[in-house]
Amino acid sequence: VIAELVELTARREGIGELIAEGAYNMARRLAKRGIKEALKYCYHIKGVGCDLELSEIGILLHATSTRGADELRGHVVASVTPYNVEWNRRLEERGDLPRDPVEKAIWGQRVFTLADMLQRCKIGFHTWPAAHPLVYAHPLFHGPALILRAVTGEDFTRKSLIEAVDRVYSLERSILVRRGVKRKHDYPPREVFRRSRIAKGTFERMLKRYYELRGWDWDSGAPKKEVLAELGLRDVAETLYEDGLKRDWSNTHLGGESSESTET
Repeated sequence: VIAELVELTARREGIGELIAEGAYNMARRLAKRGIKEALKYCYHIKGVGCDLELSEIGILLHATSTRGADELRGHVVASVTPYNVEWNRRLEERGDLPRDPVEKAIWGQRVFTLADMLQRCKIGFHTWPAAHPLVYAHPLFHGPALILRAVTGEDFTRKSLIEAVDRVYSLERSILVRRGVKRKHDYPPREVFRRSRIAKGTFERMLKRYYELRGWDWDSGAPKKEVLAELGLRDVAETLYEDGLKRDWSNTHLGGESSESTET
């Protein structure tokens, strides 16, 4: 059956024509055909299917990822395998990793953004030694800076790498905002709150602190002008705030004019 569905999906034939749209767009199309419950049971963040059984930090990572509910956007800080829990403890004691879950989430996203920039495969990134080169010997981002300096001859430093990954993440967020993503799209499905994995009030406090640390505007969800300017993205700020806050995201292609919010 699975092999048949794969072929139907690839050819966009029969039920495969719907499956090929992805879970969220498939649910939207079914809802338009009168199956209203389809959207209710489509658990997603920005169109990407969401795990309902995550920890608080895991939910925050999914909610604020620039690729929707994607486990490959920082989850090394949320992994609960005994080996990785020990590594988190070790990095906290070393002073490399903050104990605050919101700050920790941002550091996880930084590590995974660097991996994307270096075109590293992240399939095994649920442990610190796999996710971050030389983590056993150097502070976070110092090891990768040493490797890049040795390979390229350029003067990479820990500070310059952190600034680079923050620049990339802010640019990705700006692109999403210009395509219509707002703060209301940074919420997990209602079912997460119903299952009491995290209270809505707790999540909103974490999200607000996340916005503050990232330098994102609470109302629009966009990186603030001054933050973009500090990261060398002044032209992005000008374009974004000139005409980039008008859209409202409604589908997985990040375009459209209306939205089914998951906030309430």
